[in-house]
Amino acid sequence: MDIKALAEYSSISPKQLRLLVREMPHFRPYHKILIKKSVFDAYMRKYLVNAHPITQRILREFKGFIDVN
Repeated sequence: MDIKALAEYSSISPKQLRLLVREMPHFRPYHKILIKKSVFDAYMRKYLVNAHPITQRILREFKGFIDVN
């Protein structure tokens, strides 16, 4: 995904994403920043706040969706 698509997906501004990109693996063909969605999702899991137990149960039902443990 490029920065514009990632901004739409994540609701994070392109300016902020350009700063975050420094901390995650990405591609730069011809000076264009490209990030795999799976890499971005894994990076964002660090910022997951502990959810209510019912929410955790619901998320566990979506196997592989997100690791809440």
